[in-house]
Amino acid sequence: NEQNKNCNTVINNREEQEEETLDATALLNLPDHLRKTGIAILKFGEATVDQIASEIDVPPRKAKNNLDRLTLMKMLNK
Repeated sequence: NEQNKNCNTVINNREEQEEETLDATALLNLPDHLRKTGIAILKFGEATVDQIASEIDVPPRKAKNNLDRLTLMKMLNK
């Protein structure tokens, strides 16, 4: 039983390590359009789609798509 607990702990730690966060290293690995969106989020902390769209100079629909992609990548929370 003790060995099983240790195996579970290792799996949980690996899962935690595999989760992405929006930081400088993660931003460098993103395509330009997602990087710009990520930088805008970091600048504002919390923002509306319209604020992000204005900041990165794209239509709100494009900004929403970028935000959705970053959310799917587990870099953002809605």
